[in-house]
Amino acid sequence: MSASAGNGRRIAGAVLAVALCALACVAFAGLPHFGESRGPYEQRRAIEAVRARQATNLDAFVNFDYRGFDTLGEEYIFLVAIGGFSLLLAERRGEISDAPRPPADGRASVAPDPVIRAFALAFVPACILYGFYVVLHGQLTPGGGFQGGVAIATGALAAWLGGGYRRFVRVFPKTPVEGFETLGALGYVALGAGALLAGGTFMQNVLPLGKAGALFSAGTIDALNGFVGMAISGGFVVLFVEFLKETRASR
Repeated sequence: MSASAGNGRRIAGAVLAVALCALACVAFAGLPHFGESRGPYEQRRAIEAVRARQATNLDAFVNFDYRGFDTLGEEYIFLVAIGGFSLLLAERRGEISDAPRPPADGRASVAPDPVIRAFALAFVPACILYGFYVVLHGQLTPGGGFQGGVAIATGALAAWLGGGYRRFVRVFPKTPVEGFETLGALGYVALGAGALLAGGTFMQNVLPLGKAGALFSAGTIDALNGFVGMAISGGFVVLFVEFLKETRASR
């Protein structure tokens, strides 16, 4: 490539970058201020969430009522990605031993600091408990099954950081975790199909609504958050197990 052609591409790239930044600034300047609403949909959604489902988390109301089938698709996209990733690694890796890989490029392996290990182990129950709190309060406050599931899985990862690989796989063996993940995915579908069997539409509420602000309220939204939390936390733990197996040596 000639120098003039290279300079031309750089100039064109710079012009396009400036134009894109200008468009982004115009778009951001037109956004409403925090807490400001410019249409009737916002107020209508807030009224319907409490009136129809006794839910105070509007995002959970939309995710499981207005677009419950789309949320199901997003969950299964995640689970299929985890399954495909595990299959590819297992096929490439073969049998796994408990011996760690030798240090790469002559670098010495460093044992975890005792303070870090102690802090990580103390972090495990706190993180898992917080994850369950986020899942159970998904119909009341920001959060829900996705966010709480990630928090629970983070606690599992802290168990590896504090206890090492062998303790991690003993506490979180892959097969039961996969069963936990599968149960969460099937529970979501079963709850939606149960509404069909009851004579309603898919994902229609079939459980008592309770009272807005109570822990057990919003009908199926509370249960769906629980199933999503099971699937997401189980999926991430399976992902961690597969990544950590890559640190073991092949026979």
